[in-house]
Amino acid sequence: MQKSIRVRFATNRNRVNSLEMFGSDFFDGDAKRYITGSINVVQQSNKPDTGWYPDHTTLVLDEPTPSGKTKAPQPNDIVSFARDRAAAQKLRKAGSEFGTILIPGFNSTFISALHSSAQIADAYGALECYCISWPSNGQFGLKPYRSDQTKAQKSSAFVADVLTKLLASLNAPSSAQKPQLNLVAHSMGNRALSGAMQIIRKKSPKEIKENLFEGAILAASDVPDNALSKADQLAPLVKLAKRVTTYYAGGDLALALSNAVNSWIPLGLGKPRSLGLLPKTVTTVDCSDVATTFGDDGKTHHRHQYYRCSAWVIKDVMQVLAGIAPSKIDGRKADMTGGVGGRAWWLPYDTDSLSGNAK
Repeated sequence: MQKSIRVRFATNRNRVNSLEMFGSDFFDGDAKRYITGSINVVQQSNKPDTGWYPDHTTLVLDEPTPSGKTKAPQPNDIVSFARDRAAAQKLRKAGSEFGTILIPGFNSTFISALHSSAQIADAYGALECYCISWPSNGQFGLKPYRSDQTKAQKSSAFVADVLTKLLASLNAPSSAQKPQLNLVAHSMGNRALSGAMQIIRKKSPKEIKENLFEGAILAASDVPDNALSKADQLAPLVKLAKRVTTYYAGGDLALALSNAVNSWIPLGLGKPRSLGLLPKTVTTVDCSDVATTFGDDGKTHHRHQYYRCSAWVIKDVMQVLAGIAPSKIDGRKADMTGGVGGRAWWLPYDTDSLSGNAK
């Protein structure tokens, strides 16, 4: 029997009359305007890039949402997603159940964003996933990179609107049963997230309270390596999440483009700057030895998709999301260049570690 995962989403992509469903431009030409919906994503094979594919017959769309407008929750918006997760947890009384919220990155289409959402939900052990999809071009190269960078930055207000509504819901007095939610930001999705954090910090600072997210996974992050220490970048996220884990890899070609274009070192190429000065809830994992993965056609992922395609990384993330202490996670070792008090780790290419036999 085929696996199927319902993915709810918010997107500021333009609607298109094709199997792609949404394109690479802004919804009605307005970066702040977006639509929510849901679709079942079915596992058809084990292929890394197209193994999970949306069942178009199950697509449901809500009414479009102008950014910043007060509106009653709709069946597929992020507030309903969180409430449904909380209700499911209460019903099953299973503390290990959680949902993921994915912000995809550079070189992604709407279809690939849905695929990645279902893929990581299944791989990480989440019951459901919410996808916040901004209009990346879905192409690799310098010109697409520059275009995606502009779109990610312009999408910050859209992402902020979605997350502000979620945070307000989690902070509401009636929200006694808090859902277990883990935020996953990949690649340039971290840029949109960083911009969103700045907007929320300025416009809705009261919503930034401690531990509203179980965890935040920042993979191959395309933000400056000091972003987590900057109030005007990702520092608010450190307060919002019980744990923040960054995953990085040397030789990531997408982030090499970032380094060339922006002239700063991306967080996804190394440890967070001044890691020892950050709260102890922030840890980092070097994936350099296990970051090489390949697509359906055998072509390289440019060492940029390990968060969803590397078995070593997936195993590590699963343990992080399960709340296992960093020093107890199987398959990782203390960073050889300095463990920063048990906060910096690396994943060796060790076949035994995948079978649970690592020493």
